[in-house]
Amino acid sequence: QTLAQLQDLKQNADVTPIRLGIFPTAAPFLLPYLLPPYDGFSLLFTEDKTEALFHKLESGTLDCVIAASPHHQQGLSQIELLIDPFYIAVSNRHPLASLKSITIDNLVGTPILVLEDGHCLRDQALEICHNRSLTIDHRYQSTSLDTLQALVAADIGITVIPKLCIGSRQDIVYIPFKDRSISRTLSLFWRTSYPDSDVMAEIANRVNLIATPSSPHQFTLK
Repeated sequence: QTLAQLQDLKQNADVTPIRLGIFPTAAPFLLPYLLPPYDGFSLLFTEDKTEALFHKLESGTLDCVIAASPHHQQGLSQIELLIDPFYIAVSNRHPLASLKSITIDNLVGTPILVLEDGHCLRDQALEICHNRSLTIDHRYQSTSLDTLQALVAADIGITVIPKLCIGSRQDIVYIPFKDRSISRTLSLFWRTSYPDSDVMAEIANRVNLIATPSSPHQFTLK
């Protein structure tokens, strides 16, 4: 082996793999900020539903998890990352599409499309609806946010979507809630027994990049 190859092997041996779990409605949007190389460790990731991620974190299969908080489980530390406000997604042909912001009163009597059981975004949407006497559209329950948006674009229904997941579709209008407290908080969780909290702080700092002017998203950071 050449000297360069031996140096590469030593460098790779010194790099600690950190196993991160992230849920599907955040993974595609956060990973571009999280995956660039770190000094001293490499980031491996798993995408799964929130409940499964926390089981893997508890068992030691994962080192850390990005999920919506609060999450009440003993033996975990956390850093709150960002506040992700919810929007209502409607077809550009929908009667609500002309609104600049939306209130709960605007939605009364209009059923809301949600994801199927097991997705934390479903639970968040149900909480918004049930706490405010809104109704759920039970005709369709998708496993994918992309499918929900396709239903919205076809003017079959409307849905709740976090700002993080908003794309550039021309056939959908995304309307912010006038009440900006209608949001979710994303946090980084890890076992309190994990020996290096500085690594977790460095991962969390990558999320700060989402608030830079060059980012397509602008968030309120925690």
